[in-house]
Amino acid sequence: PCPEGYVALGMARLDLHSHGEAANINDLECTDDGCRAWCHHSNCGLRSMCGKTFHKDELHMTPGTVIKSPPNQWGPYSTCPSGHKVVGLARLDMISGEHNANVNDFDCNDYGCRAWCHNTECWVVARCARPPGLAA
Repeated sequence: PCPEGYVALGMARLDLHSHGEAANINDLECTDDGCRAWCHHSNCGLRSMCGKTFHKDELHMTPGTVIKSPPNQWGPYSTCPSGHKVVGLARLDMISGEHNANVNDFDCNDYGCRAWCHNTECWVVARCARPPGLAA
């Protein structure tokens, strides 16, 4: 979790402790309080990237659009509302519970966030911020 007065901007680090073939990440989520992951066949370590302004209420965080990404290819971008900027992933969730379903890659940039999920569809949601002084 983030310290008092801070909000989670996204993940700073995610580490699967097992190197076994079945080890994977089923779900990632970042909210204002912090980030968490559901890891299969492995323990995992996660650290949130936390931030604040002088007045916490001025940093407005919100999720982007919810995208269902197809398997084995890049899906469309989850985009942010007007006036917000992408700061990372709010959610990446593998729809299949199969052991060979996993995240091959994800990309967050000025357009939004998208994912390439191996052998499964997945839900992708960008984490969006409106910095102080910008109107939505």
